[in-house]
Amino acid sequence: MDHMLINVDVVLENLIRKRDKLAGHEAIRTATVAMGGGSRGVSGEGQLEGMEAHYCLEHVDIAIGTSTGALAQGYALAKQLPVLIKMFCKLCGTGEFIKPFRRPAVDIDRMVKIMREGDAALGIPPLDVAAMLASPTEFFVVVTTVDGKTRVINVKTASDPI
Repeated sequence: MDHMLINVDVVLENLIRKRDKLAGHEAIRTATVAMGGGSRGVSGEGQLEGMEAHYCLEHVDIAIGTSTGALAQGYALAKQLPVLIKMFCKLCGTGEFIKPFRRPAVDIDRMVKIMREGDAALGIPPLDVAAMLASPTEFFVVVTTVDGKTRVINVKTASDPI
């Protein structure tokens, strides 16, 4: 266990050294990045939940997500991670949410519908969009369009935050 403490100390020392080299830099900003890709989004949700449990998320300046990672970031900003956990657990157990041979493998349309409307049958409320937008954390979603171009969307200024 001592080696983990040493590694943390080394990381902190490096961060402080780098910060001090940035003379004139107004502030160092922190960000969370949650990847997508089905189970990676679920994994990202677990990481965000761990950060929330240790009061780390309240110090994050920027949240960035793609695909299911964007879902995790949105629910984290709305302080609804338990709702997302319930959604993942209920949907992953049905065999309808993730189908490896379907493209896309994850039924994002189903997730978006639940985010907008909730699902009474599964006991899942909709995403609290007002709480997500009220969070002081900037929120960006990275998407790839059908023509293969990458776009970064500022969720807080988008006409439709979902």
